[in-house]
Amino acid sequence: MRLELPRPSTGFNCFKTHLHLLNSSLLTHHYHSNGKLLLTAEFLVIEGAKALALPGPLGQRLSISSLDSPAIHWKSYTVKGELWYDQRFTLNKQQQLIPETADTTETTQRLQQIFTIIHQLNPTALSGGLSFESHLEFPQDWGLGSSSTLLANLAQWAKVNPFELSARTFGGSGYDIACAMHNHPITYQLGDDHTQPEVHPVNFAPQFSDQLFFVHRNQKQNTRDRVGEYHQNNPAKKQAWMTKASALTEAFLSCSELADFEALIKTHERLLAEVLQMPPVGEELFPDFKGAVKSLGAWGGDFMLATGDETAKAYFKNKGYHTILDYHDLVYSGR
Repeated sequence: MRLELPRPSTGFNCFKTHLHLLNSSLLTHHYHSNGKLLLTAEFLVIEGAKALALPGPLGQRLSISSLDSPAIHWKSYTVKGELWYDQRFTLNKQQQLIPETADTTETTQRLQQIFTIIHQLNPTALSGGLSFESHLEFPQDWGLGSSSTLLANLAQWAKVNPFELSARTFGGSGYDIACAMHNHPITYQLGDDHTQPEVHPVNFAPQFSDQLFFVHRNQKQNTRDRVGEYHQNNPAKKQAWMTKASALTEAFLSCSELADFEALIKTHERLLAEVLQMPPVGEELFPDFKGAVKSLGAWGGDFMLATGDETAKAYFKNKGYHTILDYHDLVYSGR
């Protein structure tokens, strides 16, 4: 039998292809950041109140690999793996992103802003062509931190301060950035310098967590809009509110009984009702509910925390709230 060897050109091309794939694999970097929920001191955390924040396993993944051409190619995928954003950018002399096709969408403008700040914080971050692929691990309307997980991932890659990147782009308190980088509950408090907050891991693992669950409001709230409304309504009681919110955070941490936990929820809801000049969600929508209901983050949207058993879950389902998740589906426990 005659053995036919591949022609040199064919073998060489196969070798080049294999080498290119190997190099691409070696140059791919993967990052993951956690989602977030804010249990206490919403809105007041931005003034300096101590908050209890709950990082969770559902977040966002980011893969970054090199490109042969001097361009930036960005792709974003939903939790179902559907491509919802796809854009290529060139870089001008100032290392600013210029979309290759006319595009004035908010996503494109945000990416341009983020990369401009990254370049200012670390001028060596953008060198050569790069491909970015982001994958959310939760639906976009769940409010678990699509922006904060993106910023935290990019900050890891670019080796910049994630709190400074957040302050100069999306703004806010930055608690969500801290959640993105921790795998356990934390307390979070701003100092005079918003880029160096006090973040401490805490042992928050309620023994009654099987009696806690999350209910989605069937609507997405823009936290930045709500913070703006809060500032417009902010009277001279701010310091007293902050003191009360910080004390409630400590009380939640030391709570060991469900009944006490429910009482704290109601006290906290009354405090925020005074701050925001709007009724608590439990009084407004669920006055006949036997347990306790607490808004989380931006009041009026995203998730609520509720207490009770399967009967309590059925109560919300009967009212048309079908996205209900157990506590440990969204929250890391303990330290």
